[in-house]
Amino acid sequence: MISERVFELDELGHSALSEVANMITGNAATALEVAGYTCDLNPPEFLTGIGREFPPTPAPIQIRADFRSSVGVLAVRIALGEATAVQKAA
Repeated sequence: MISERVFELDELGHSALSEVANMITGNAATALEVAGYTCDLNPPEFLTGIGREFPPTPAPIQIRADFRSSVGVLAVRIALGEATAVQKAA
């Protein structure tokens, strides 16, 4: 898929973008763990469609970054929060 022109976002494109998300969050989680933070990652959610909004999350801190290109916008949201008592016990 490297250096190939993409004309539509098909299943392979979804998979590739999800893998990029996994690599980014994995690297971020590693850096946070080294800094003393415990991380629990969730699989990336892939939403498509004009006007789609991210689903609500109880996380008090969220980072959203929009990447704009000639084919559209890739919006990324990272939510940060404290572990619940159930998560801590697991």
